[in-house]
Amino acid sequence: MRTLFGTTFLFSGGFSFFTTLISVYLISKFAYDQGDIGNFFAYIGLWIVITQALITRLVSKRLKEYQVLRFSLLGSGSGVLLHLLPTVPWAIFLVTPVLAIFNGLTMANLSGLISRSADADIQGEVLGINVSLQALATAIPPIIAGGLAAAFGPGTSLVVSGIIIMLAGIYYGACYGGST
Repeated sequence: MRTLFGTTFLFSGGFSFFTTLISVYLISKFAYDQGDIGNFFAYIGLWIVITQALITRLVSKRLKEYQVLRFSLLGSGSGVLLHLLPTVPWAIFLVTPVLAIFNGLTMANLSGLISRSADADIQGEVLGINVSLQALATAIPPIIAGGLAAAFGPGTSLVVSGIIIMLAGIYYGACYGGST
């Protein structure tokens, strides 16, 4: 469980870096306004719904949770970093589905694997610890991200986010080894 908890902590913290300052990045790079940012987050949400309703179902018929996490964590980190590539505002909508799909796969399969890995008599306790780790992990980036953005620019949080999420994938792959 330590590996799964560590993976959850890194993934949640990394994704929190993304959500904390993506708005500032979009404003500074593309002059987005409130409506544009709302549309951006709605678009991410739409792709996460598509992932949860369709893609996760299709993937789960072929792969176990631990197999999905081997690639979805790295894909999620890469999806964050892809947001640095567009040079025109509309192009951000081309890379966003990559993040949303891999993020949706990661969230569903990481939670599922943690739940399935716990003994029935402690499952509630394990899931509670997992949620507490997610909360702690999402509390740290807002404290750090503003300083990073001020010192190095708003895209820095995206770089840090992508690296931390990819580290979650590397940590998972190295420690978990992959079968259950």
